[in-house]
Amino acid sequence: MLQKIIKVGNSYAIIIPHYIVKKLNLKAGDVAYSDFDEYESTLTFYFKKSDYLKAKKENMEFRKMVRNFNLRYKDILDKLSSKKT
Repeated sequence: MLQKIIKVGNSYAIIIPHYIVKKLNLKAGDVAYSDFDEYESTLTFYFKKSDYLKAKKENMEFRKMVRNFNLRYKDILDKLSSKKT
């Protein structure tokens, strides 16, 4: 879905279409939790705190697994990255 970014004072906003607001049972004043992934350049919104916390936990676990993998195989990865094709 294509949405325009609008300027609101010194901030910016994205309009949530009415049918999505209705489907998620949202109302003005509700809280939205956001998570920005710099690697993927993605912004995700959660409208339930439990969903947000679950996603954050899963992301932290995944990052930990990647970090451990990189540490464990650092020498091999360095060799592979410097190998000429």
